[in-house]
Parts: sequence; C-alpha cells; structure tokens
Amino acid sequence: MSILTSDDHNKVTTFIKKLMKFNVFISLITYLAGWSFFVYLIHEPQKTSFHDNSLLPGLASREFVAVNQAEHLVHQLANLSAEFPEKYFPVNFLRKQFEDIGLEVYEHKFQFKYPFGYEQSTVDGLNLYAIFRAPRAASTESIVISAPYRSPSNPNGSTLPSIALMYSLAKFFKTKNYWAKDIIYLISGNELLGIQAWLQSYQGLENRFGQYLESDVLLGKAGAIQAALNLELQSFSPPYVQVKLEGLNGQLPNLDLFNVAVELCNREAVPVLYHGESFYMTENEWENWKRKARTMISMMVTQATMLPTGAHGLFQKYAISAITLEAPDRRAKYVMVNGLQLGRSIEGIVRSLNNMMEKFNRSFYFYLLASTRRFISISSYMIVFGLMAFPLACRSLFYYFQISNRQQITTIDDNFDFWNSFKPCVLAHLFGLLAIGIVSLVLTRLSIFDMILYDIPVEILTFSIFIILAIISLNLPALWTALPKKSSNQYNLQSMVTLLNTLLLLTSISLINISLAIALASIYVPLLSIFSIQDHHRSTENSTWLQRLCNFIKSMILLLIHPITLHLICLFGLSISMDPDLNSLHKLSFNDWPSLLLKHLKRSIRSQPRTMMNFIEDWYLFDNWAFPIISLFLYPVWLQLWFQSFTTVV
Repeated sequence: MSILTSDDHNKVTTFIKKLMKFNVFISLITYLAGWSFFVYLIHEPQKTSFHDNSLLPGLASREFVAVNQAEHLVHQLANLSAEFPEKYFPVNFLRKQFEDIGLEVYEHKFQFKYPFGYEQSTVDGLNLYAIFRAPRAASTESIVISAPYRSPSNPNGSTLPSIALMYSLAKFFKTKNYWAKDIIYLISGNELLGIQAWLQSYQGLENRFGQYLESDVLLGKAGAIQAALNLELQSFSPPYVQVKLEGLNGQLPNLDLFNVAVELCNREAVPVLYHGESFYMTENEWENWKRKARTMISMMVTQATMLPTGAHGLFQKYAISAITLEAPDRRAKYVMVNGLQLGRSIEGIVRSLNNMMEKFNRSFYFYLLASTRRFISISSYMIVFGLMAFPLACRSLFYYFQISNRQQITTIDDNFDFWNSFKPCVLAHLFGLLAIGIVSLVLTRLSIFDMILYDIPVEILTFSIFIILAIISLNLPALWTALPKKSSNQYNLQSMVTLLNTLLLLTSISLINISLAIALASIYVPLLSIFSIQDHHRSTENSTWLQRLCNFIKSMILLLIHPITLHLICLFGLSISMDPDLNSLHKLSFNDWPSLLLKHLKRSIRSQPRTMMNFIEDWYLFDNWAFPIISLFLYPVWLQLWFQSFTTVV
C-alpha cells in the first residue's frame, strides 16, 4: 500500500492535473451526458408496484351503495349555502347530520391576523370535524378524510359533492366492524388556512410565525394520523379523477399511497389522470415518449415552485402521506363516471389504509412520475443531477491546481491574501441576510413606515424594497476600484469558492426538491463551467473591442439570470401557457406576435409584485422555504458572480 508521498500518489496527482487542462471539454461531455440519461429515463422508467404488502388493495372489497343519499344531501347543502356568506358554511346542519349517525362531532375556531400592512386585517374561520372510533383498536392510529368547503358560487368550483359523499361514506363505515384505525372527517373553512390551523392544533406544534394564526384547543382527538385523503369532487359524474401529489416545498407522499389510489380507481373503471395525462401505451414510441415527457416536466415545474397543489400538501409537512382526488364538473363525450364508482373507489382506498400494519415506510418518498404507472426513483435521477453538477466540481479542481502550480513557481506572493478572496462571498451572504431581514423589519416592525406609507399596497412596497436592494447590489462593484487589485492566485481562489458555493447550494436543494435543483443546474452549470462566465474579469492591460464586447454580453447574461429577472421570465412563460388561445397561436401572422408578446409581458410585470408577496406570505404562514432559499443562498451566489465580473487582476 502506497503512502501519500509515494511516486504512485504523485503520478495520480500529475494525471489529474493534465486531465484538468481539458476541464471545459469534460464539463461539456458530462453535462450533455446528464441530459441524455434524463431522456433515456423518460423512455424507460420503472413500473410502479406495491412495496407494503399489508395494504392488500386486491382484497379490499367495495360494498358502498348509498350514492342516492349523497346526491340528496348535495341538493340540501346547495339550498342552505345560499343563506350563508362565502366564508361560512351550514355548520349546525352538518353537525346534526354527523351526530345522527353516532359520531363525535367538534367545532374548531381559528383566527388569522395578516402580518403586513398598516391595517392588519383579520380573518375568522371555522372547521368542523367528526371522529369515528375504531371498534377493533384503542385509538392509537387514524386516517383523515378531508374536504374544503366551497359554495356553488365559488370561482374554483363547488365541493359540496365531496362533503355529501364524505357523509354517506361515514354513515356506511359506521355499520362495519372491521375498522382498526379511527377515521376523522374534516370539513375545513377558508381552504388552506383551515387545514393549517387544524393541523397545528392536532399535532400540538406551531411554526415560528404561529402568532399570526391562532386557533382553539381541539376538544377531541383520535390516534396518530397515518395518512390523509383530501377530496375536491365538484360533480358526481365527472369524466375522470385527477390525483394531486405535490406538497409544500416539493415534498411528496409515499409512492404506495399513490399506487393504491390509482389501482382502486382503475378497479372501479374510473379513469385516473396525473397532470392531465393517463397511462396508455401505443405502438408509436415517439408519441409514448412525448406523453411521458409532458407528464414528468409538468410535475417537475409544479414541484419546483415549492407550492402545494392542494390541502394534502400541508399534511406532508408533518410527515403524513396525503393526496388529493379532484373530479372536475365537466361533461365528457364518451366516458362518464358516476357517484357509485367514486364512492367505492374511496372506500377501497380507506380500507387499504386500514390494513396497514405501520406507517408508510417501505416505498419511495423521492421520485418523479412519468405516468400513473411509471416512475423514476431517486437512485436514477440523482445520476442525472450528478452528471449535470459534476462540471462545477471539475472546474473547481482546475482552479485549485492553478493555485498549486503558481505557488510552486512563486513561493513568495506578497499580494496573496486569503481574506481578500473570501470577501465577496461573505459580503454576498451578508447582503442576502439584509434582503430577508429588511423585508421582515419594514413590513412587520417599523410602524413609522406604516404611518407614512399606509396608502401604498404592501406588495408594491415589498417589490420596491427588492428593486432598491438590487440596484444597490449592482453598483457595489464600483467600490472595488478602491480595493487592492487581486493577483491571479486570489482570483482563482475566489472563482473556486464561488463554484463550490454554487455546488453546495445545488446539492443541498437536490436532497429536498430535485426538480428545483435540476432547473437551477440547467441554468447555472453551463454558464459557470462551460462558458466560464465568471472569468470575464477586468485586466489592467488595455483590452480589445472584442474582449469588451464579450464582457458586455456576459454581463447581460448575468442580468438575465438575476433572481428577479428569472421570476419575471417564469411569469411570462406561465402567462403564455395559460392563454386560452394557446392552441391557435401557430395560426397568428408575424405582425400579430409583437402585440401578443407585449400583452403577456405587461401582464407578467403587473403580477410580479403580487406573486413575490405571495411567497413571503406563504413563508410566514405555511413555512414555505422558497423565499429564504432565494434570499439566503441563490441571490448570494448570483452576487458573487456579479462581483467577480468586475474584479481587477494584476
């Protein structure tokens, strides 16, 4: 065995040094290999299967027949809802219905105080939940069936069929004695606010901003929640059922729960869609690949936003696997689902969950879905990310050996100062702390700003703060002219720190939200390692006009990947994708495109302050990590690149 100072070690080091001379070529190859492997994974994903045999979905016989009772209750609720404002619902009527079948029924009141603005508005809400105690267990475990209350006048669609079907199932479940887990029926007011307030009270936990969402103590509790099923059924005769998975911060439920829902719905001949696509294979491999790619990219875009697609996303924050079943109120040409099929599908899912011997732990929590029957596991997609992020490590090694070679040639470097190389990194992260701190300070603490700017909308004030901070940070490199010039070693060390900082950010994000990590890697890795955007430093020598042009172009590229600019570009793409005339865009003439693009650009600019404010509100209320990640980590990485582009090297 050779020691570190042996000839073998020196040969390996020499080989790596020679290899690093081709770092740009190696970076390009590995980056393209990552994308190629990603394309292959879409073509050949894994088949879904059940890892927890105790679920026994094939043995969950479905016996539910009381669909007429549910349809009658929908008409009663529709008539009663006209007497109540949108934020309230007929609590007394629903309470009596659940009490009549012998369930424990409780009300849960909560109040949300809006943390920002001069006049902090409050929202009062109410949840109603009923508990069915399992006859074969001692209330140690439970399952939640939830539904948000939406009246027929709600623009997002009524959920009265969900509540009616929930009641009919509760009445049917009460007649059976095979239940080993408690069942909680939860009707939430104010959508996600109600679910968040109820979960905080049930789990006995509060986030750091819990003072803004106050709720009563729950008068009744069941066992530890093992799984949750959220219902958003808008009709008893929908064309299909769509399953929603994506939760807060990109969290996903256990894959077995999704498989159970798909399997039981298929057994009742209910078409199941995921992101608008169902599972079917044709002889045309290209069409199959495009359909799987559309599904996976749609999932990754949704997951990368770190926003939940339904109330199920809040359960996952408490390590509770949950999904949402959504049935739109839409007429189909051929296939129609009836209430009996829906009821039996839900019955089968709940019965399978009742069979579980322990909490979900035998299947994947990290995966990407290509369809309802195909998925890519973490062991596969991390190879894609590793290949895409490898150029950052390769380029870092290149700078490391550059420093080593120069130190061997010049043993004494009077200008070399480690602190001078790390100063941009420290300053960038301090500026990120300032960005997240000043927003919280101005919006919640400094009442003098409220007194002066009380008539300015909160989102405009917040957006103005971000713009001011961005302008200040863009002009910070002007101070660099008064600082000592960097030697080549110091510049290489600064470049290495920037690359390692970016690599650390991307790898950390990949462990919690692979979609966001791949999206950021696809933008930053080519610019940092292949095109060397961080290397357009200013030299003390006179540069040619071509070098100046290249530096200008690279500076413009840096401005395009600024977090605020990226946010605007995402909104612009979202605006175009949601255009009702999207399918007819190819028929537009060339002269019509400028006006169309200008319309969507104006819409994106108008909506940007509000959407940025939404992320801050979600951080305060639901612990959404998007705003802290951007402010504390992504923005400092961009600032380091910007500082480095104006570094003067002697």
